[in-house]
Amino acid sequence: MPRFLALDIETTGLTYNDHLLTVAAAWRDDEGVVQAEAMNVSMRDLFSQPCTTPELFYWLRELAQGPDWLVFHNAAFDLPHLLRIGVLTEDICRGRIFDTMVMARHTGDRESVSLGKLCRHYGIGNEGWQGMKKRRKGLAKLDAETVIEYNKDDARNTLLLVEHIHGEAEKIYSQAYLQAEGDFILLAAQMQVTGMAIDLTTINRTVDDYKAELAEIQKRLMSVKILKATDNVGLRKYLLSQECLLIAKTAGGKDKLDVGVLQEIQAYHQGEVADVIEDVLRGRHLVKALGTWLVGIRDQADEEGRVHPLFKPGGTVSGRLSCKHPNVQAIPRGMKLFIPGRGVKALVSLDYAQAELRLAAIYAGEVVMAKIFQEPDADPHLETARAMYGDEKAKENRFLGKSANFATIYGAGPGSLSHTAKLSQEKAKEVLTLHRQRFPRFRQVSKAAEARWAKRGFLVLSSGRRRFVSPSDRAFKLYKAFNQLVQGSVACVMQTAMLGIHVEMPQVRIVSQVHDSILIEVMEGDIDEACHRAVTIMEDAVPERIHKLVNPRIAMKVDVTVYLPTEEAQE
Repeated sequence: MPRFLALDIETTGLTYNDHLLTVAAAWRDDEGVVQAEAMNVSMRDLFSQPCTTPELFYWLRELAQGPDWLVFHNAAFDLPHLLRIGVLTEDICRGRIFDTMVMARHTGDRESVSLGKLCRHYGIGNEGWQGMKKRRKGLAKLDAETVIEYNKDDARNTLLLVEHIHGEAEKIYSQAYLQAEGDFILLAAQMQVTGMAIDLTTINRTVDDYKAELAEIQKRLMSVKILKATDNVGLRKYLLSQECLLIAKTAGGKDKLDVGVLQEIQAYHQGEVADVIEDVLRGRHLVKALGTWLVGIRDQADEEGRVHPLFKPGGTVSGRLSCKHPNVQAIPRGMKLFIPGRGVKALVSLDYAQAELRLAAIYAGEVVMAKIFQEPDADPHLETARAMYGDEKAKENRFLGKSANFATIYGAGPGSLSHTAKLSQEKAKEVLTLHRQRFPRFRQVSKAAEARWAKRGFLVLSSGRRRFVSPSDRAFKLYKAFNQLVQGSVACVMQTAMLGIHVEMPQVRIVSQVHDSILIEVMEGDIDEACHRAVTIMEDAVPERIHKLVNPRIAMKVDVTVYLPTEEAQE
């Protein structure tokens, strides 16, 4: 059996700026007996004093020398704290990180991959420990001895868990695959430590402008007895007073007042009602922008003007990275908040163009779509409309071509397309039927993926990773099989590209990954050369065995945007 060292930390909170309380480790000794130790890093009480930094370094470095794997449950949270203070380094961790949370998702049909539920599944831990999991956010208020013992239990139970999960993983994946997964987890942790430089000047100016605009909107809404843009009670009363029909209901039976519903009402009413709805929608946007994307991000910046989002591998069932504290993946594309930091030559956005549609066409062996992608500057949605409606009507129907492409990838039927594209049921059915006639392979492969997912229990993504069907998938979401194959494979391609850039380009550092984009900082050397090399790595990230599924070959295209530093940023 491989030798494991399970590591766990406890902190004052859940963000990068919170403080480290304790660090625990667990391993099996030469006789196979589980051992666990913990170091008090910053907790002070009468019976336990914090260790010195050299003591922590020596203790953990000594422990980390022998084992084959350094094991975490949710390394995306624990590992950045240890990298940040230098107790662990990339050289120590490379090829040795094993995350039980991530690999639990890659080895079985789990509804949950939390430590508590996985341990309960394997009969690990006791009720007292399970109960402590609920007190996670209040650990700093407990005495040091209690926190240390809880920390040791977490490490001990993670060690017992990895002996199950690693055994399952070895039956499916190669050693090289497991090491690459660990290296990507390490890279995500390093991205959080590096952080992203934010444009404080623009943010502060925008905050002032948005607050002034929001104040004017709220004055107008008050005149019709709506207290603010988020006052749904006042909005409902106003709409009913204007004889606006409210049909859509929430699961709890309340009137729906989301964007789609309000836009529908707005389309049928002119004058004051339309203006009020416009104010409500704009006001909601401003509230969200201020609280989440502007003030929220600004308040999490460190003294160097950088934020440190937590990027979580395995954070989504498809394998794409999730992000929080702050969630930079949710920032609207038009909102430019990030800049080259101090000492950085350029901030570069590398964006896969139509990644999902290209991979979907490759998997489907869709020759007509492959020919569309042969033209370097082709607009695939316009060409889809051309294939569906002919040359003369292509331009006016581009939206329908685009809607049909995404409906095909996401497994949407006429009802769903009708809602998202604001079409009648009859029109939505007509659009999908025409798309399937012009691109029949999409439908055929989608149905084949659905059948394979149901029968075999998993799909194999482009990297060899398995996407297991969970009980809820099997019950309600089998129609999403093709989408999960495509989304999961895009995540695999993105992961391969990011690891390639990180390993092969020491002159740059990756600071973010948002949807199909990789954001890098060029630290030295020629900017154009760095962009060219990064693009080449990204274009080559799809395995050749996947490319061979369609002829002509569909290449991955990467759009590049370069942001140069301002004089102010360099001061």
